[in-house]
Amino acid sequence: SSFLTSITTTVTAYRKKKGDFNAAYSLLIQYLQENEIPMELGCSILDLVGSQKAQRERVKRVHEPDVVLLKSMPKSLQQSLKLHVYRPIFDEHWIFNINIFRKVGNSVGWLTRLKICCEAMSQVALVGGQDLF
Repeated sequence: SSFLTSITTTVTAYRKKKGDFNAAYSLLIQYLQENEIPMELGCSILDLVGSQKAQRERVKRVHEPDVVLLKSMPKSLQQSLKLHVYRPIFDEHWIFNINIFRKVGNSVGWLTRLKICCEAMSQVALVGGQDLF
């Protein structure tokens, strides 16, 4: 029973996601037509949108904003999780080993890491052709 419910829920979510994309794609085509976008530019845009969709479907990584349950955790637990997730970046990136960040040895102090992790860092998934900034 719960197995069938799980399958039904998954199929429903897939159909909704596909329907949302199809509606957005139709609006994009309508926008391009109504604004008389040249065929070459319009095709480039539609090709990019299609390839980005395909790339997103291949990427299976889950990011923090995707996990609704994380928002209901106590702040201290959220902070500990973020410190753990972003620690490899601190350990490898040269900027966190310069003198202004040094507290103990060659690493950024715990409170500084905590502040940067919780206020300045986030995960994003980029696909080909998408700008970071």
